[in-house]
Amino acid sequence: MTREWSMHPNGQLPAYEWNFSDVNPPVHPWAAWQIYALDGGADREFLQRIVLKMLLNFPWWVNRKDANGSHVFEGGFLGLDNVGLFDRSEPLPDGQRLEQADATAWMGMFALKVLRMSAELAREDSSWDEVATKFLTHFLAISEAMEDFGTGDTSLWGTEDGFFHDVLVKADGSAERLPVRSMVGLLPMMGVAMLPDWIASDLPEFTDFVQGWITRRPELANSLLHIDHQGQSLRTLSMISHDQWDALLAALLDEQEFLSPHGIRSLSAIHREGVSAEIEGKVLGLKYQPAESRSYLFGGNSNWRGPIWMPVNALVTDAMRIYGRGAGWPSRSLSRPGQTTC
Repeated sequence: MTREWSMHPNGQLPAYEWNFSDVNPPVHPWAAWQIYALDGGADREFLQRIVLKMLLNFPWWVNRKDANGSHVFEGGFLGLDNVGLFDRSEPLPDGQRLEQADATAWMGMFALKVLRMSAELAREDSSWDEVATKFLTHFLAISEAMEDFGTGDTSLWGTEDGFFHDVLVKADGSAERLPVRSMVGLLPMMGVAMLPDWIASDLPEFTDFVQGWITRRPELANSLLHIDHQGQSLRTLSMISHDQWDALLAALLDEQEFLSPHGIRSLSAIHREGVSAEIEGKVLGLKYQPAESRSYLFGGNSNWRGPIWMPVNALVTDAMRIYGRGAGWPSRSLSRPGQTTC
């Protein structure tokens, strides 16, 4: 996918077979790190080639899918988790745009994975230290945007229901948080990573930046969790706060919402009777549909209306393992003893 015959010179990666120009989630750095780790960390040339290609793809997202430079992203289709009141692959009328909780979460995870890969390369070539620092600054900006207010003073985070939502930004600048509780709102959990203990000694520029950032912006320290767990000092980066993690985890583990006997639902079961909103004078809605879809939207299947969507289940549970180890859940840790997470 990242080779020159697939990747556009502007950095865009193809989406899917009937529309290469659409947008799919940037899972490539996550997948590349899994391959590198499973191979025992031996193929550093592979890692370097992937990071170089991600240095092309990441700016494409920043320049094309962040309309007002707020570090809150659009994206449209994003087919791994496309749950909404309307078809997000279609352009919105009258200059409207959809600021997406999932697109923003994907970009936070993207930044963290490239940060981790750059840090690994910096152990043998110090020039990669600056690349790790660059992606840390991106991650911190995205984390702040998740915590702070977005366009129209409307946050992606709903304090009243403890969940992340897409926000519809209208032509006049006003904004409306859409009321759907779906996998879209769980995906900010993916923005989590543990930094290895050799970071401080092997990446001095990166470490100096972190310390300076904490000094200058102590109010944003929620994104950097420094915890002593079982005699180890663990540094964990998280895109969302402890309180937000707790709220999302409560929803995820609730059998009346997301947790089913077979995995995490793509749409909360509280929407069995439907959820709707009035947008531009039209009432739009959707219902939880665990089997075959009752509409022809998305080809007649109901992948995005209740059933278990395996790829995002894998990504969210991987994030839970990382956070469980880094945040020190001694009695309910989701990591096996000795398991390496990052």
